[in-house]
Amino acid sequence: MERIVWPQKSRKPAWRPRKKRIRSNGEPKVVLKCTRCEKVGHNRRTCNNPQLYKPPKRNNKSNESKKND
Repeated sequence: MERIVWPQKSRKPAWRPRKKRIRSNGEPKVVLKCTRCEKVGHNRRTCNNPQLYKPPKRNNKSNESKKND
């Protein structure tokens, strides 16, 4: 006795929808700029240059309130 195996019903894949929308012809391309070395053409994740030292930004909210008094 032969057993008949039917193919599975095809379904839409369960992955996430596409994030990147289709751009129009006149729309300019977005230029990547690295936040680590501040050069154009790559981002922080793919940067091979050593990190430049930048002093941390300070929050001067406490000083501003004293000046206003």
